[in-house]
Amino acid sequence: MPLTTWGERALFSAAAAELEAAGEPGPFALGRVVSLDRSLPLVMSEKDVFRAEHDVRMAKENQLLPAIGDWVVAALPQGHDQGIIEQVL
Repeated sequence: MPLTTWGERALFSAAAAELEAAGEPGPFALGRVVSLDRSLPLVMSEKDVFRAEHDVRMAKENQLLPAIGDWVVAALPQGHDQGIIEQVL
C-alpha cells in the first residue's frame, strides 16, 4: 500500500543510514502508527501492517514515544515476531 508522505521519506533515509552506521539490526521500514493497544503500536508500512515494540533506548533516554498518526522508523529484524520502533520522525 503506498504511503503518502510530506518529506518523511527523506527523514527516514537519513535516520535509517544513521542507525545502520551505529550497527543497529535492520532492515528498516518507514511506517505510520495507526493504532495503540496496551501501548503496543500497530504500524502500517508500504509492505505490511505489524505490531511493534519500543526500542529500549527510547524508554531509558525518555525519548518521545509514538502516538497514533506519527511516522516512525521501525526495524524488522529477521526472526523477531514484532517490529521495533527505533525513532519517531
